[in-house]
Amino acid sequence: MGRHPFSGIYLDAGDMPIEKAIQGGRFAYSPHVQTTRMKPPPNTLPISVLDANLLNLFERAFRPAGRAQTVDRPTATEWKEALKSLLKDLSTCKVDPKHVFPKRAGFCPWCSLLGKTGVFFFLPGTSTVRIRQPFDLLAIWSQIERIPCPSDSYIRPGPARPLANAPSPIPAHIPAPTTRPRLQPLPAKPKGLDRFFDTIAAVGVVIGVVLLLVAPSIGFACLAGFGIWLLVLVTTQEQRKKAQLAAHQAEERRINEINDQLERLWEAENIEWCREYKNRKRKHELIESQLANQESSLLEILRSAKVTFEAILKNLESNKGAYEKSNEAYTSDLTDLTNRSPQIQLERHLDGHLIRTARIKAMTTDRILSLSSFGIETALDVEKLRTQKVPGIGPVLTQRLTEWRESLVRTFTPQPGVPSVERATVDQRYRPRLSQLESGLLDGPRQLREIASQHESRRKNALAQIQESVDCWVGARRGLQVMERLLA
Repeated sequence: MGRHPFSGIYLDAGDMPIEKAIQGGRFAYSPHVQTTRMKPPPNTLPISVLDANLLNLFERAFRPAGRAQTVDRPTATEWKEALKSLLKDLSTCKVDPKHVFPKRAGFCPWCSLLGKTGVFFFLPGTSTVRIRQPFDLLAIWSQIERIPCPSDSYIRPGPARPLANAPSPIPAHIPAPTTRPRLQPLPAKPKGLDRFFDTIAAVGVVIGVVLLLVAPSIGFACLAGFGIWLLVLVTTQEQRKKAQLAAHQAEERRINEINDQLERLWEAENIEWCREYKNRKRKHELIESQLANQESSLLEILRSAKVTFEAILKNLESNKGAYEKSNEAYTSDLTDLTNRSPQIQLERHLDGHLIRTARIKAMTTDRILSLSSFGIETALDVEKLRTQKVPGIGPVLTQRLTEWRESLVRTFTPQPGVPSVERATVDQRYRPRLSQLESGLLDGPRQLREIASQHESRRKNALAQIQESVDCWVGARRGLQVMERLLA
Protein backbone atom coordinates (compact mmCIF):
# COMPACT_ATOMS: atom_id res chain seq x y z
CA MET A 1 0.00 0.00 0.00
CA GLY A 2 2.84 2.39 -0.88
CA ARG A 3 4.74 2.14 2.40
CA HIS A 4 8.47 2.70 2.35
CA PRO A 5 10.48 -0.45 3.21
CA PHE A 6 12.77 1.45 5.61
CA SER A 7 10.08 3.52 7.35
CA GLY A 8 8.95 1.93 10.57
CA ILE A 9 9.01 2.16 14.36
CA TYR A 10 12.55 2.48 15.79
CA LEU A 11 12.87 0.38 18.94
CA ASP A 12 15.80 2.28 20.48
CA ALA A 13 16.03 5.84 21.79
CA GLY A 14 16.18 8.77 19.38
CA ASP A 15 14.89 9.34 15.87
CA MET A 16 15.58 7.20 12.82
CA PRO A 17 15.18 9.15 9.53
CA ILE A 18 14.65 7.13 6.36
CA GLU A 19 18.09 8.10 4.98
CA LYS A 20 19.83 6.78 8.07
CA ALA A 21 17.66 3.62 8.11
CA ILE A 22 18.60 2.93 4.46
CA GLN A 23 22.30 3.35 5.23
CA GLY A 24 22.02 0.94 8.15
CA GLY A 25 19.97 -1.62 6.21
CA ARG A 26 17.14 -1.35 8.76
CA PHE A 27 14.44 -3.09 6.72
CA ALA A 28 11.30 -2.42 8.76
CA TYR A 29 9.65 -5.75 7.80
CA SER A 30 12.66 -7.98 8.46
CA PRO A 31 12.14 -10.88 10.91
CA HIS A 32 15.63 -10.11 12.31
CA VAL A 33 14.34 -7.43 14.68
CA GLN A 34 17.29 -7.79 17.07
CA THR A 35 19.61 -6.72 14.24
CA THR A 36 17.52 -4.03 12.54
CA ARG A 37 15.91 -2.69 15.75
CA MET A 38 12.88 -1.78 13.61
CA LYS A 39 9.33 -3.08 13.38
CA PRO A 40 6.61 -2.33 10.81
CA PRO A 41 4.43 0.77 11.21
CA PRO A 42 0.85 0.36 12.44
CA ASN A 43 -1.91 -1.22 10.31
CA THR A 44 0.35 -3.19 7.98
CA LEU A 45 -0.02 -6.66 6.53
CA PRO A 46 2.23 -9.39 7.97
CA ILE A 47 5.02 -10.11 5.49
CA SER A 48 4.91 -13.73 6.70
CA VAL A 49 2.03 -14.40 4.28
CA LEU A 50 4.67 -14.55 1.51
CA ASP A 51 6.64 -17.70 0.79
CA ALA A 52 10.21 -18.25 1.95
CA ASN A 53 11.69 -17.52 -1.50
CA LEU A 54 10.17 -14.03 -1.69
CA LEU A 55 11.10 -13.28 1.92
CA ASN A 56 14.71 -14.20 1.10
CA LEU A 57 14.70 -11.89 -1.95
CA PHE A 58 13.50 -8.97 0.16
CA GLU A 59 16.20 -9.65 2.76
CA ARG A 60 18.89 -9.75 0.05
CA ALA A 61 17.52 -6.60 -1.62
CA PHE A 62 17.57 -4.47 1.53
CA ARG A 63 20.56 -6.00 3.32
CA PRO A 64 23.28 -3.43 4.14
CA ALA A 65 26.34 -3.77 1.87
CA GLY A 66 29.52 -2.76 3.69
CA ARG A 67 32.92 -2.38 2.13
CA ALA A 68 33.95 -5.90 3.10
CA GLN A 69 30.69 -7.46 1.91
CA THR A 70 29.81 -8.76 -1.54
CA VAL A 71 26.62 -7.27 -2.96
CA ASP A 72 24.18 -10.14 -3.38
CA ARG A 73 21.05 -8.29 -4.46
CA PRO A 74 18.46 -10.30 -6.43
CA THR A 75 18.57 -10.07 -10.17
CA ALA A 76 15.58 -9.00 -12.27
CA THR A 77 15.19 -12.60 -13.44
CA GLU A 78 14.98 -13.86 -9.86
CA TRP A 79 12.28 -11.28 -9.07
CA LYS A 80 10.41 -12.18 -12.25
CA GLU A 81 10.32 -15.91 -11.44
CA ALA A 82 9.39 -15.35 -7.80
CA LEU A 83 6.57 -12.94 -8.65
CA LYS A 84 5.34 -15.25 -11.43
CA SER A 85 5.13 -18.06 -8.85
CA LEU A 86 3.27 -15.73 -6.47
CA LEU A 87 0.71 -14.81 -9.13
CA LYS A 88 -0.08 -18.49 -9.65
CA ASP A 89 -0.68 -18.92 -5.92
CA LEU A 90 -3.13 -16.03 -5.41
CA SER A 91 -6.63 -16.53 -4.03
CA THR A 92 -9.66 -14.23 -4.02
CA CYS A 93 -11.47 -13.49 -0.75
CA LYS A 94 -14.96 -14.94 -0.51
CA VAL A 95 -16.20 -11.88 1.37
CA ASP A 96 -14.74 -9.11 -0.80
CA PRO A 97 -13.45 -9.90 -4.31
CA LYS A 98 -11.08 -6.92 -4.09
CA HIS A 99 -9.11 -8.79 -1.43
CA VAL A 100 -6.44 -10.96 -3.08
CA PHE A 101 -3.82 -12.88 -1.09
CA PRO A 102 -1.48 -15.92 -1.31
CA LYS A 103 -3.29 -19.24 -0.81
CA ARG A 104 -0.54 -20.41 1.53
CA ALA A 105 -1.69 -17.81 4.08
CA GLY A 106 -4.84 -19.89 4.67
CA PHE A 107 -6.88 -16.78 5.52
CA CYS A 108 -7.59 -13.32 4.09
CA PRO A 109 -5.07 -10.97 5.77
CA TRP A 110 -7.03 -7.93 4.53
CA CYS A 111 -10.19 -9.06 6.34
CA SER A 112 -8.09 -9.92 9.40
CA LEU A 113 -6.53 -6.44 9.40
CA LEU A 114 -9.95 -4.85 8.89
CA GLY A 115 -11.32 -6.80 11.84
CA LYS A 116 -8.45 -5.74 14.12
CA THR A 117 -8.13 -2.08 13.10
CA GLY A 118 -11.40 -1.12 11.40
CA VAL A 119 -9.32 0.48 8.62
CA PHE A 120 -10.59 0.00 5.02
CA PHE A 121 -7.80 -0.20 2.45
CA PHE A 122 -10.26 -0.56 -0.46
CA LEU A 123 -13.55 1.05 -1.35
CA PRO A 124 -16.33 -1.41 -0.51
CA GLY A 125 -16.67 -3.93 -3.30
CA THR A 126 -19.54 -6.12 -4.40
CA SER A 127 -19.57 -9.02 -1.97
CA THR A 128 -19.72 -12.53 -3.29
CA VAL A 129 -22.34 -13.20 -0.63
CA ARG A 130 -25.83 -13.17 -2.12
CA ILE A 131 -28.10 -10.21 -1.47
CA ARG A 132 -30.03 -10.78 1.71
CA GLN A 133 -33.61 -11.90 1.29
CA PRO A 134 -36.28 -11.00 3.86
CA PHE A 135 -35.61 -13.15 6.90
CA ASP A 136 -38.23 -13.79 9.61
CA LEU A 137 -36.38 -15.19 12.61
CA LEU A 138 -39.57 -15.71 14.64
CA ALA A 139 -41.20 -17.76 11.88
CA ILE A 140 -38.10 -19.92 11.36
CA TRP A 141 -37.68 -20.48 15.09
CA SER A 142 -41.36 -21.38 15.41
CA GLN A 143 -40.81 -24.13 12.80
CA ILE A 144 -37.77 -25.39 14.69
CA GLU A 145 -39.63 -25.52 18.03
CA ARG A 146 -42.50 -27.54 16.52
CA ILE A 147 -40.19 -30.42 15.54
CA PRO A 148 -40.26 -32.94 18.46
CA CYS A 149 -37.03 -34.36 19.82
CA PRO A 150 -36.66 -38.13 19.26
CA SER A 151 -37.50 -40.15 22.38
CA ASP A 152 -34.94 -42.56 23.85
CA SER A 153 -37.53 -44.60 25.84
CA TYR A 154 -38.22 -48.26 24.98
CA ILE A 155 -40.61 -50.96 26.25
CA ARG A 156 -40.27 -54.55 25.04
CA PRO A 157 -43.30 -55.45 22.89
CA GLY A 158 -45.48 -58.46 23.66
CA PRO A 159 -45.95 -61.42 21.30
CA ALA A 160 -47.69 -60.58 18.03
CA ARG A 161 -49.09 -64.12 17.54
CA PRO A 162 -51.72 -65.48 20.02
CA LEU A 163 -50.31 -68.41 22.02
CA ALA A 164 -53.70 -70.08 22.43
CA ASN A 165 -53.78 -71.15 18.79
CA ALA A 166 -50.11 -72.08 18.66
CA PRO A 167 -49.28 -75.70 17.85
CA SER A 168 -48.05 -78.04 20.56
CA PRO A 169 -44.41 -77.24 21.34
CA ILE A 170 -43.49 -80.93 21.79
CA PRO A 171 -43.25 -83.23 18.74
CA ALA A 172 -45.61 -86.24 18.91
CA HIS A 173 -42.87 -88.82 18.28
CA ILE A 174 -41.07 -87.99 21.54
CA PRO A 175 -42.29 -90.32 24.31
CA ALA A 176 -43.34 -88.94 27.66
CA PRO A 177 -40.54 -89.09 30.25
CA THR A 178 -40.47 -91.45 33.20
CA THR A 179 -40.75 -90.00 36.67
CA ARG A 180 -37.69 -88.01 37.54
CA PRO A 181 -35.75 -89.45 40.50
CA ARG A 182 -35.97 -87.67 43.80
CA LEU A 183 -32.50 -86.37 44.51
CA GLN A 184 -30.98 -86.38 47.97
CA PRO A 185 -30.68 -82.93 49.50
CA LEU A 186 -27.21 -81.59 50.16
CA PRO A 187 -26.21 -81.21 53.80
CA ALA A 188 -26.39 -77.72 55.24
CA LYS A 189 -23.08 -75.99 55.55
CA PRO A 190 -21.95 -75.91 59.20
CA LYS A 191 -22.47 -72.51 60.72
CA GLY A 192 -19.53 -72.87 63.08
CA LEU A 193 -17.48 -75.23 65.21
CA ASP A 194 -19.39 -77.44 67.68
CA ARG A 195 -18.69 -75.92 71.15
CA PHE A 196 -20.38 -78.64 73.24
CA PHE A 197 -17.18 -80.13 74.69
CA ASP A 198 -15.61 -76.69 75.09
CA THR A 199 -18.59 -75.68 77.23
CA ILE A 200 -18.33 -78.86 79.40
CA ALA A 201 -14.59 -78.31 79.92
CA ALA A 202 -15.14 -74.66 80.86
CA VAL A 203 -17.89 -75.63 83.36
CA GLY A 204 -15.59 -78.28 84.84
CA VAL A 205 -12.87 -75.68 85.35
CA VAL A 206 -15.36 -73.42 87.16
CA ILE A 207 -16.54 -76.33 89.37
CA GLY A 208 -12.90 -77.19 90.15
CA VAL A 209 -12.26 -73.63 91.33
CA VAL A 210 -15.33 -73.81 93.61
CA LEU A 211 -14.28 -77.26 95.02
CA LEU A 212 -10.85 -75.87 95.94
CA LEU A 213 -12.58 -73.98 98.72
CA VAL A 214 -14.52 -77.06 100.02
CA ALA A 215 -12.39 -80.08 99.17
CA PRO A 216 -8.97 -78.90 97.99
CA SER A 217 -7.71 -82.29 96.82
CA ILE A 218 -10.83 -83.06 94.77
CA GLY A 219 -10.99 -79.45 93.50
CA PHE A 220 -7.34 -79.52 92.43
CA ALA A 221 -7.82 -82.79 90.53
CA CYS A 222 -10.98 -81.51 88.89
CA LEU A 223 -9.33 -78.20 87.97
CA ALA A 224 -6.26 -79.91 86.55
CA GLY A 225 -8.24 -82.45 84.51
CA PHE A 226 -10.78 -80.06 83.05
CA GLY A 227 -8.15 -77.33 82.59
CA ILE A 228 -5.91 -79.62 80.52
CA TRP A 229 -8.91 -80.76 78.50
CA LEU A 230 -9.97 -77.14 77.85
CA LEU A 231 -6.42 -76.21 76.85
CA VAL A 232 -6.29 -79.09 74.38
CA LEU A 233 -9.65 -78.07 72.93
CA VAL A 234 -8.52 -74.43 72.49
CA THR A 235 -5.18 -75.32 70.89
CA THR A 236 -6.80 -77.78 68.46
CA GLN A 237 -9.63 -75.42 67.48
CA GLU A 238 -8.29 -74.71 63.94
CA GLN A 239 -7.63 -78.40 63.28
CA ARG A 240 -11.16 -79.25 64.41
CA LYS A 241 -12.60 -76.57 62.08
CA LYS A 242 -10.68 -78.00 59.11
CA ALA A 243 -11.73 -81.52 59.99
CA GLN A 244 -15.38 -80.43 60.28
CA LEU A 245 -15.21 -78.65 56.88
CA ALA A 246 -13.50 -81.66 55.26
CA ALA A 247 -16.20 -83.95 56.59
CA HIS A 248 -18.90 -81.66 55.22
CA GLN A 249 -17.24 -81.51 51.77
CA ALA A 250 -16.82 -85.28 51.73
CA GLU A 251 -20.53 -85.69 52.49
CA GLU A 252 -21.41 -83.23 49.72
CA ARG A 253 -19.27 -85.16 47.22
CA ARG A 254 -20.85 -88.41 48.25
CA ILE A 255 -24.39 -87.05 47.81
CA ASN A 256 -23.48 -85.33 44.50
CA GLU A 257 -22.08 -88.61 43.17
CA ILE A 258 -25.29 -90.39 44.14
CA ASN A 259 -27.43 -87.65 42.53
CA ASP A 260 -25.28 -87.62 39.37
CA GLN A 261 -25.64 -91.36 39.10
CA LEU A 262 -29.43 -91.07 39.46
CA GLU A 263 -29.50 -88.31 36.80
CA ARG A 264 -27.40 -90.33 34.37
CA LEU A 265 -29.62 -93.37 34.81
CA TRP A 266 -32.74 -91.27 34.29
CA GLU A 267 -31.24 -89.52 31.20
CA ALA A 268 -30.25 -92.90 29.75
CA GLU A 269 -33.88 -94.03 30.08
CA ASN A 270 -35.17 -90.77 28.54
CA ILE A 271 -32.36 -89.97 26.10
CA GLU A 272 -34.62 -88.65 23.30
CA TRP A 273 -36.55 -86.41 25.69
CA CYS A 274 -33.37 -85.02 27.27
CA ARG A 275 -31.82 -84.34 23.85
CA GLU A 276 -34.92 -82.41 22.79
CA TYR A 277 -34.99 -80.46 26.05
CA LYS A 278 -31.30 -79.45 25.77
CA ASN A 279 -31.75 -78.37 22.16
CA ARG A 280 -34.76 -76.27 23.06
CA LYS A 281 -32.98 -74.73 26.03
CA ARG A 282 -29.93 -73.86 23.89
CA LYS A 283 -32.24 -72.34 21.24
CA HIS A 284 -34.06 -70.34 23.90
CA GLU A 285 -30.75 -68.98 25.24
CA LEU A 286 -29.55 -68.05 21.74
CA ILE A 287 -32.79 -66.21 20.98
CA GLU A 288 -32.60 -64.48 24.37
CA SER A 289 -29.01 -63.34 23.64
CA GLN A 290 -29.99 -62.16 20.15
CA LEU A 291 -32.95 -60.25 21.56
CA ALA A 292 -30.72 -58.57 24.17
CA ASN A 293 -28.28 -57.50 21.43
CA GLN A 294 -31.11 -56.14 19.28
CA GLU A 295 -32.53 -54.16 22.20
CA SER A 296 -29.07 -52.82 23.04
CA SER A 297 -28.63 -51.70 19.41
CA LEU A 298 -32.07 -50.06 19.41
CA LEU A 299 -31.29 -48.16 22.63
CA GLU A 300 -28.02 -46.97 21.09
CA ILE A 301 -29.93 -45.81 17.97
CA LEU A 302 -32.42 -43.92 20.16
CA ARG A 303 -29.68 -42.32 22.29
CA SER A 304 -27.60 -41.39 19.25
CA ALA A 305 -30.56 -39.76 17.48
CA LYS A 306 -31.48 -37.79 20.59
CA VAL A 307 -27.89 -36.63 21.18
CA THR A 308 -27.49 -35.60 17.51
CA PHE A 309 -30.85 -33.79 17.53
CA GLU A 310 -30.03 -31.94 20.75
CA ALA A 311 -26.54 -31.01 19.45
CA ILE A 312 -28.03 -29.52 16.25
CA LEU A 313 -30.71 -27.72 18.28
CA LYS A 314 -28.08 -26.32 20.66
CA ASN A 315 -26.04 -25.07 17.69
CA LEU A 316 -29.19 -23.48 16.22
CA GLU A 317 -29.88 -21.79 19.56
CA SER A 318 -26.32 -20.47 19.55
CA ASN A 319 -26.78 -19.21 15.97
CA LYS A 320 -30.07 -17.59 16.96
CA GLY A 321 -28.38 -15.72 19.81
CA ALA A 322 -25.48 -14.70 17.55
CA TYR A 323 -27.90 -13.54 14.84
CA GLU A 324 -29.93 -11.43 17.28
CA LYS A 325 -26.73 -9.88 18.62
CA SER A 326 -25.25 -9.20 15.16
CA ASN A 327 -28.55 -7.87 13.79
CA GLU A 328 -28.89 -5.58 16.78
CA ALA A 329 -25.37 -4.27 16.21
CA TYR A 330 -26.11 -3.88 12.47
CA THR A 331 -29.29 -1.87 13.18
CA SER A 332 -27.43 0.21 15.76
CA ASP A 333 -24.64 0.96 13.30
CA LEU A 334 -27.14 2.00 10.62
CA THR A 335 -28.82 4.35 13.11
CA ASP A 336 -25.45 5.67 14.19
CA LEU A 337 -24.49 6.08 10.52
CA THR A 338 -27.55 8.26 9.94
CA ASN A 339 -26.74 10.37 12.99
CA ARG A 340 -23.10 10.72 12.01
CA SER A 341 -23.69 11.41 8.33
CA PRO A 342 -22.41 15.05 8.45
CA GLN A 343 -19.26 13.95 10.27
CA ILE A 344 -18.74 11.04 7.86
CA GLN A 345 -19.07 13.32 4.87
CA LEU A 346 -16.53 15.66 6.42
CA GLU A 347 -14.12 12.79 7.01
CA ARG A 348 -14.55 11.61 3.41
CA HIS A 349 -13.96 15.18 2.22
CA LEU A 350 -10.74 15.37 4.28
CA ASP A 351 -9.70 11.91 3.12
CA GLY A 352 -9.91 13.13 -0.49
CA HIS A 353 -7.20 15.77 0.02
CA LEU A 354 -3.73 14.22 -0.24
CA ILE A 355 -0.75 15.61 1.61
CA ARG A 356 1.46 15.09 -1.42
CA THR A 357 -0.70 17.44 -3.54
CA ALA A 358 -0.97 20.13 -0.85
CA ARG A 359 1.46 23.01 -0.99
CA ILE A 360 2.87 22.85 2.52
CA LYS A 361 6.17 24.55 3.20
CA ALA A 362 9.21 22.22 3.80
CA MET A 363 7.14 19.10 2.99
CA THR A 364 9.76 17.13 1.05
CA THR A 365 9.31 13.84 -0.78
CA ASP A 366 11.16 11.95 1.97
CA ARG A 367 8.87 13.40 4.62
CA ILE A 368 5.78 12.54 2.54
CA LEU A 369 7.09 8.93 2.28
CA SER A 370 7.73 8.83 6.01
CA LEU A 371 4.19 10.03 6.75
CA SER A 372 2.77 7.55 4.26
CA SER A 373 4.56 4.65 5.93
CA PHE A 374 2.73 5.49 9.13
CA GLY A 375 -0.63 5.67 7.35
CA ILE A 376 -0.73 9.47 7.22
CA GLU A 377 -1.52 10.39 3.62
CA THR A 378 -4.55 12.70 3.70
CA ALA A 379 -5.94 15.60 5.70
CA LEU A 380 -8.05 13.10 7.65
CA ASP A 381 -4.91 11.27 8.82
CA VAL A 382 -3.27 14.41 10.23
CA GLU A 383 -5.03 13.84 13.57
CA LYS A 384 -2.77 10.80 14.10
CA LEU A 385 0.18 13.15 14.63
CA ARG A 386 -1.29 14.01 18.05
CA THR A 387 -0.38 10.55 19.35
CA GLN A 388 2.02 9.13 16.73
CA LYS A 389 5.65 10.16 16.37
CA VAL A 390 6.82 10.08 12.74
CA PRO A 391 10.52 10.30 11.81
CA GLY A 392 11.35 13.66 10.18
CA ILE A 393 8.09 15.38 11.23
CA GLY A 394 8.68 17.91 13.99
CA PRO A 395 6.39 20.41 15.80
CA VAL A 396 6.59 23.02 13.03
CA LEU A 397 5.49 20.68 10.25
CA THR A 398 2.84 19.21 12.53
CA GLN A 399 1.41 22.70 13.09
CA ARG A 400 1.38 23.46 9.36
CA LEU A 401 -0.42 20.19 8.61
CA THR A 402 -2.98 20.92 11.33
CA GLU A 403 -3.68 24.42 9.99
CA TRP A 404 -4.11 23.03 6.47
CA ARG A 405 -6.60 20.49 7.78
CA GLU A 406 -8.59 23.12 9.71
CA SER A 407 -8.88 25.31 6.61
CA LEU A 408 -10.48 22.37 4.76
CA VAL A 409 -12.92 21.82 7.63
CA ARG A 410 -14.08 25.45 7.59
CA THR A 411 -14.89 25.40 3.88
CA PHE A 412 -16.93 22.16 3.91
CA THR A 413 -20.76 21.97 3.77
CA PRO A 414 -22.37 18.49 4.30
CA GLN A 415 -25.17 17.18 2.03
CA PRO A 416 -28.43 15.68 3.39
CA GLY A 417 -28.76 11.88 3.57
CA VAL A 418 -26.28 9.05 4.07
CA PRO A 419 -23.54 8.46 1.48
CA SER A 420 -24.18 5.18 -0.37
CA VAL A 421 -20.54 4.16 0.00
CA GLU A 422 -20.79 4.40 3.79
CA ARG A 423 -24.02 2.41 3.78
CA ALA A 424 -22.30 -0.23 1.64
CA THR A 425 -19.40 -0.27 4.10
CA VAL A 426 -21.73 -1.07 7.01
CA ASP A 427 -23.54 -3.70 4.93
CA GLN A 428 -20.26 -5.30 3.97
CA ARG A 429 -19.14 -5.46 7.59
CA TYR A 430 -22.22 -7.38 8.73
CA ARG A 431 -23.61 -9.06 5.61
CA PRO A 432 -21.26 -12.11 5.51
CA ARG A 433 -21.90 -13.01 9.15
CA LEU A 434 -25.66 -12.37 8.99
CA SER A 435 -26.01 -14.29 5.74
CA GLN A 436 -24.06 -17.20 7.20
CA LEU A 437 -26.26 -17.29 10.32
CA GLU A 438 -29.46 -16.92 8.27
CA SER A 439 -28.40 -19.79 6.02
CA GLY A 440 -27.73 -22.01 9.04
CA LEU A 441 -31.05 -21.13 10.70
CA LEU A 442 -33.02 -21.59 7.46
CA ASP A 443 -31.47 -25.04 7.09
CA GLY A 444 -32.23 -25.91 10.73
CA PRO A 445 -35.76 -27.34 10.23
CA ARG A 446 -34.50 -29.56 7.39
CA GLN A 447 -31.64 -30.89 9.52
CA LEU A 448 -33.91 -31.64 12.48
CA ARG A 449 -36.60 -33.28 10.33
CA GLU A 450 -33.93 -35.37 8.62
CA ILE A 451 -32.61 -36.59 11.98
CA ALA A 452 -36.17 -37.32 13.17
CA SER A 453 -37.01 -39.14 9.91
CA GLN A 454 -33.83 -41.22 9.97
CA HIS A 455 -34.45 -42.03 13.63
CA GLU A 456 -38.04 -43.15 12.97
CA SER A 457 -37.01 -45.30 9.99
CA ARG A 458 -34.19 -47.02 11.91
CA ARG A 459 -36.45 -47.40 14.94
CA LYS A 460 -39.18 -49.13 12.89
CA ASN A 461 -36.69 -51.53 11.31
CA ALA A 462 -35.15 -52.36 14.68
CA LEU A 463 -38.59 -52.86 16.29
CA ALA A 464 -39.64 -55.20 13.46
CA GLN A 465 -36.57 -57.37 14.12
CA ILE A 466 -37.19 -57.24 17.88
CA GLN A 467 -40.86 -58.22 17.39
CA GLU A 468 -39.79 -61.26 15.37
CA SER A 469 -37.25 -62.24 18.03
CA VAL A 470 -39.84 -61.73 20.81
CA ASP A 471 -42.26 -64.09 19.04
CA CYS A 472 -39.53 -66.73 18.66
CA TRP A 473 -38.40 -66.22 22.27
CA VAL A 474 -41.95 -66.58 23.65
CA GLY A 475 -42.50 -69.73 21.57
CA ALA A 476 -39.21 -71.26 22.74
CA ARG A 477 -39.97 -70.38 26.37
CA ARG A 478 -43.44 -71.93 26.11
CA GLY A 479 -41.92 -75.18 24.83
CA LEU A 480 -39.46 -75.26 27.74
CA GLN A 481 -42.20 -74.55 30.28
CA VAL A 482 -44.38 -77.37 28.93
CA MET A 483 -41.49 -79.85 29.10
CA GLU A 484 -40.57 -78.68 32.62
CA ARG A 485 -44.17 -79.04 33.83
CA LEU A 486 -44.20 -82.66 32.64
CA LEU A 487 -41.13 -83.26 34.78
CA ALA A 488 -42.58 -81.62 37.90
